[in-house]
Parts: sequence; structure tokens; C-alpha cells
Amino acid sequence: MSRSSDDGKAPEIISAGIVNADYFRTMGIPLKKGRLFDEQDRGGSQPVALINESFERSHFGGQDPLGKQVGDATVVGVVGDVRQGGPTDNPNALAYFCFLQRGIRSMSLAVRSEGDPLRLARAIRAEIISLDKDQPIHGLSTMKQRLSNTLSSQWVNMLLSGTLGMIALGLVAVGIYGVLSFSVAQRTHEIGVRMALGSRRVDVLKLVMSEGIILTLAGLLLGLLTGLGLTRFLSSLLWGVNALDPWTFAVVSLFLLAVGAAACYMPAKKAASLDPMVALRHD
Repeated sequence: MSRSSDDGKAPEIISAGIVNADYFRTMGIPLKKGRLFDEQDRGGSQPVALINESFERSHFGGQDPLGKQVGDATVVGVVGDVRQGGPTDNPNALAYFCFLQRGIRSMSLAVRSEGDPLRLARAIRAEIISLDKDQPIHGLSTMKQRLSNTLSSQWVNMLLSGTLGMIALGLVAVGIYGVLSFSVAQRTHEIGVRMALGSRRVDVLKLVMSEGIILTLAGLLLGLLTGLGLTRFLSSLLWGVNALDPWTFAVVSLFLLAVGAAACYMPAKKAASLDPMVALRHD
């Protein structure tokens, strides 16, 4: 349906749904104001409508919408928003009209159950056929299946991103380990001199570990700056999470720091276990 505009612009498109009185309870859509459809809303009575919160904000502003008109129907209630196109979509302005007051050619049936809903499939088909044996039935699926189909592309993106992230994490650990191992091999003679002059093994361990941690912190800082710069491109892949969520950055940073520290430990332990006499003879 469309809503006329007084300023000469093209009419605004409003999404509309035709549902019965139990639809909102079945789908778990909360009532915010007014009432839901009930037994008094039938053919021949005053047409009524329910609107969602987005409709209320965009068309009524701060005014109370109850009693106002939407087309030929009177608004009797406001319900919560629903993301019809998936969790990444912004809720549209949506008006609901009473099934008993509007004629429609086809319909969808929603059933809420306890346990496995597919066990009710046979009973649901039998009940529909008992009402109209010529009524075609198709597209039977659970809400979980519908949600999975809607989120399939997001799941693929998440799996791909997670896999690339794990590969990158492994490369970070291998890179830090390799750089420190090479550094220890190049400084074997120096470490032997330090130990011969009185440095304890724990001092050598701290020295190598501190160098590795500094290297990790430098890479972590560079990664954080790059990540902050890429948030505007990644925000389209997220929903329900702020692209600049401080807890996410903090947890990931601590995790990477722990991985870096673990990668530093083996070369540091190797350096601390060197025999000073062997290290001094090392060329």
C-alpha cells in the first residue's frame, strides 16, 4: 500500500500484512500499546489495524497513534518491530489488518508447538484437508529452517572469516617463534658471555621473553589501528554488535598477546638452558 505525500513527492510505500487475532501471540511479537485483534473485529464491523513501532515513529512522531486512521482502518494497537528480511535489515514501517475484515487469495499458516515441530506436520496437513480437501499445501518448514536459509550467506561469511582468522593466528605464532629462534641462534655467543659474567638463567629467560612481547605488542598495535580503519567496511556484516565494541577489541587483543607470549616461551626457554661454555665456543 502507499501513503500520499502533501509536498508533491512520490507516495511513501508502507508494508502491510493481513493476519488473524492469534498471529502475534504465535510469533511472539509483543503488544506495546492498545490491544490486539479480538472476536469483535469481524466483517461488517469498523475496520481496524495494528502498526509496528517503526510505523509509529515515522508517521505519528510523538503523537498517540491509537484512534488514528491508516487508510480506511482505525489504529487500535502498536506492536513490536520485526526484521522481516533477516537480522541485518532495518525494520520497515508495517501495518497489520484483520484477516476477517480483508479478503486474500492465499495465506500462510504459523503453528507454535513444544518439542520437534516436524512431528506435527502430518496432523497439520490432515487438519487443513479436513477444512478444504482441495486446498494445496506447500512450503512446510520450521522457523529454524527458515532462519537458517535466511542466514546462509552470513554463516558462510562467518565461517570464511573465522577460518582466515585462525590461519592468520597460526601464522602470527609461527612468525614470532621463528623470529625469536633465529635471534637466539644469532646471539648464542652473547648469551654465553652474559651467563659467564653472572647472568642467571631466569635473567636470560626474561630478556628473550621481553623482546618477544615487545615485538608482539608492536604488531598488535598495528593490527588494532588497521582494524579500526576497516570497521566501516565490516559493519555491514555485523548485527547486534557494535563494530567498535571495546570488549571485543580487548578480548581479542588479550588472546593474541597470550598466543604471542606462548610463541616466545620456547625460544626463551632454549636460550636460558644454554651451557655457557658451549655458547662461548659458538662462532
